[in-house]
Amino acid sequence: MNVKETPARIQECQTLLSGYHMPQWEELPSIDLYMDQVIELVNRYLDIYRSFQGENFEITRPMINNYVKLNMMPAPEKKKYSKIHLAYILVICTLKQTLNISTIRKILPTGISDDEVKKTYTSFVQNQEKAFK
Repeated sequence: MNVKETPARIQECQTLLSGYHMPQWEELPSIDLYMDQVIELVNRYLDIYRSFQGENFEITRPMINNYVKLNMMPAPEKKKYSKIHLAYILVICTLKQTLNISTIRKILPTGISDDEVKKTYTSFVQNQEKAFK
């Protein structure tokens, strides 16, 4: 990108960010999903990052498995992922845009009740929306 393209790119980014909507807790599916469904849904929710990173941005099966192995989120139950899992994945993938995994592991609360996950996710989404506006 050259200097002349910079103002146009900044305007494009501002437009994308101001129109971005991270799903509220109530908008997350209330039924449990299999891995392929989770990947498709999360990639759709976080599609905005493709605009910034190009076509290389994609959430994958190994990434999600790694988050579980690193105890960054609970393991799926009978190969199914709940709203709790989706919340963790969305927060982790969003934070990965600016932080490394070791930092995220330090700040991400784990081993908390479902109600605390809901409160934390809701607060994260609200703060994300404020920051993007």
